Amino acid sequence: MKNAPKHSIDLLRDLVNTFDCRNEYLNTDKSVEQLVSEYTDYLNDKCDVDGNYFEDEPNVGNYSEELTEEITPRQAQDLLYSVRKDLDTLIALGESYAHFQSAQATHKYLKKAKKALEGLS
Repeated sequence: MKNAPKHSIDLLRDLVNTFDCRNEYLNTDKSVEQLVSEYTDYLNDKCDVDGNYFEDEPNVGNYSEELTEEITPRQAQDLLYSVRKDLDTLIALGESYAHFQSAQATHKYLKKAKKALEGLS
């Protein structure tokens, strides 16, 4: 559905819904035209939801191969444990606007991330 054609008000509704979960500083100094352009680029898989264009990123494939050689299986397990522990800490904060700008969305996605990690070992 991400790549489904959007028209006028539906596009604007979806833009607001999608961009509502990202940090406000990413939207602040942009015109409506810039936001719509960025959103259509996101829909066309040219950038992520935060506006980071994929062609501007370093070659992730080579970097991950380098990391694989440097990290032992034990270190990988320790990292996974650390991520789970950190997620538990963040989830325990709840929907706190003192800690997160988009508190409800952040809390929701933190819980989803924790659930996604449950099957990994």
